Amino acid sequence: PSLELDFYWSPLVEAWYDDSEGASEGAPLEIIQHKKQIVLYGPPGTGKTFRAKKLAERVIRSAALSQMGPARYFQSQSDVESEIRDNVHRLQLHQAYSYEDFIRALHISNSGGTEYRAGYLPKLIEEIEQQPRAERLPHILILDEMNRTDLSRMLGECFSLLEDRNQTIELPARNGDGAAMKLRIPDDLYVIGTMNLIDQSIEQIDFALRRRFFWFHCGFDRAALLRVCRARWSGAV
Repeated sequence: PSLELDFYWSPLVEAWYDDSEGASEGAPLEIIQHKKQIVLYGPPGTGKTFRAKKLAERVIRSAALSQMGPARYFQSQSDVESEIRDNVHRLQLHQAYSYEDFIRALHISNSGGTEYRAGYLPKLIEEIEQQPRAERLPHILILDEMNRTDLSRMLGECFSLLEDRNQTIELPARNGDGAAMKLRIPDDLYVIGTMNLIDQSIEQIDFALRRRFFWFHCGFDRAALLRVCRARWSGAV
C-alpha cells in the first residue's frame, strides 16, 4: 500500500513551519535565507530569544533536508540534533561589549611589542571554515539584546560585509611585523538579533545599519496566552 507523506509530520514540520509566528506575520525562514540577518524586536516577555533559537533550528533543519534528501534526513535525526547544538552560537551583548571583543583588539605581545588579536567573530569564522563549505550545515549567530551595546561600533568593518558576503576586506593598521588581518563572512553564517523596545527604539539605530537587517516585530500574542491559560485550567500542563 502507498504511504501518503504528511508535511506536518515531525521531524519534517520543524524544517519549515512554526505555528507561533501566525499566518499574517510573514515568513521569517524564507526571509533570513535571503537576507542572511534578521532582528526580532518588541516589548519584553514576548519570547524573542526563544523564537530566535527556534528560527535558528529551522534554518539548520531546512538546509539538512535539502542537503540530505528526505530519506536520509529522517534517518539522521541524532546527527541533525548534534549539528543544531554545535552550529547555533548565542552571544549575550551588554554595555561593556565592544569592537575589541567582537572583531579585534591591540594586545602586548610576549616580546613586549604590540599585536592585534582576533575577537569573537573572526575566531568563530575560522572555526566554521575548518569544514568544507559543501559538507557543512549553516551556522547561526544569535546576538541577544543587541540594543544594549553600541552596535555600529561593535561591528566595525563587519558592517559592510553583512551585505557583501564572501568578499574579503583587509582591516586597517598592521602588527609590528607588517602583517594585516583579513576578514570575510561566509554566506552560510546567519545572524539573528533580538531587541527590547523598552531599552531602545529602532529609530536610535542609524539607517545604514538598519537596512542591513530585516526587522520582524514580536508582539504580545493574546491567543497564545489564552491557550496556555486553558491548558493550565484543564490540568494539561
